[in-house]
Amino acid sequence: MAAKFKDTTEFTRWNEDMTRKYDSEDYHLRSNFLIRWIERKRVKKIVEMIDAAPTDTVVEIGCGAGLVLEKFQASRLIGVDLSGYILHKAKARLAKRNICLLQANAEILPFPNQSFCKIVCTEVIEHVIEPRNVVKELARIATDDAIIVITIPNERLIDNLKQIFKKLGLSSLLLAGKRGPKRNQNAYDSPVDANEWHLHSFNLELIRKVVQNTLEVSQIQAIPFFFLPLRYVILCKQLKKRSLS
Repeated sequence: MAAKFKDTTEFTRWNEDMTRKYDSEDYHLRSNFLIRWIERKRVKKIVEMIDAAPTDTVVEIGCGAGLVLEKFQASRLIGVDLSGYILHKAKARLAKRNICLLQANAEILPFPNQSFCKIVCTEVIEHVIEPRNVVKELARIATDDAIIVITIPNERLIDNLKQIFKKLGLSSLLLAGKRGPKRNQNAYDSPVDANEWHLHSFNLELIRKVVQNTLEVSQIQAIPFFFLPLRYVILCKQLKKRSLS
């Protein structure tokens, strides 16, 4: 259930607070070793699905600190995020790459129609006010032959597992972050309860509804395994009969 915001300014401020509280750089680099292993598998699958050539341009909507973008060997990278805080980190991380970083809302992208053929939107649409608007924007900026990769958390399964860990007293073992030289230094402790940053609780059924009549789902990969689908990596393409109205 989406939170209520009186305007986009209020949403932007709230998102900035959440970005700082749940820092994506800390999550990728300083969360629990099992979480980091799962995230590496997710990112690897994204890169495989996009299949970017050295001459390609890859655009990521909701690029965070640039930890996914940096894995592509494309000649040009474009990252979009609503948070100025996290874009600053992405700028530092990708300083030696041919990178363009833009601060913008994923529901209103600053690109012309049919601009890109390799598009990534990973772990983003659960954080936005209206996921369908994001999907429509992805379709609008995509070329007819574009590859679009969207990923989502399987929210209910993740929350159920966290509650089991909590009851068994395993939260500190399986959810506690990687510690630095001093306790709690740069560690990311995954929250036991539902993540307050998620405005929508996604699963396969919901993502199919969100992309319906806008994008065609071509491939779905469960991460880390088909019998333990904590994340879904979804390859989408334009509908055969394209309609962006």
